[in-house]
Amino acid sequence: MDEQKKRQQKNKYEDNKRKLNAKSSTCGSCIADLKKANINLEANIREWKTYKAKAYTGIAGKIFVENVFEGVVARELSKEFPESVKVMDNNIKKAKEICSEIKQQIQSLQSLQSTIKVDINIINNKIANL
Repeated sequence: MDEQKKRQQKNKYEDNKRKLNAKSSTCGSCIADLKKANINLEANIREWKTYKAKAYTGIAGKIFVENVFEGVVARELSKEFPESVKVMDNNIKKAKEICSEIKQQIQSLQSLQSTIKVDINIINNKIANL
């Protein structure tokens, strides 16, 4: 292979390598963003669980409190309270499912990034063997 063809081939490999590096960089950015989002969502889940636990303790866990909170409003709240807790539970469950899906996306992106690195190493070997 003459020098001009080697140069052309090397330029072609270098161009492919630049594109792969850009993809790898994009994957890295997405992974970082997803990890940050997952951390924030997990923090919110912990916070929601704390609020739910507080709803069942102390005075907040009792709808009817004699000489403090009773009557028509207490009766209405006692009807709504269990439904509100179900909504909280459902939201926590959905948030956990989202966390699981985020983790799967992170794994997929990490796998893609590994494949890209292998491809870059193959290109580097081809360049070295020119």
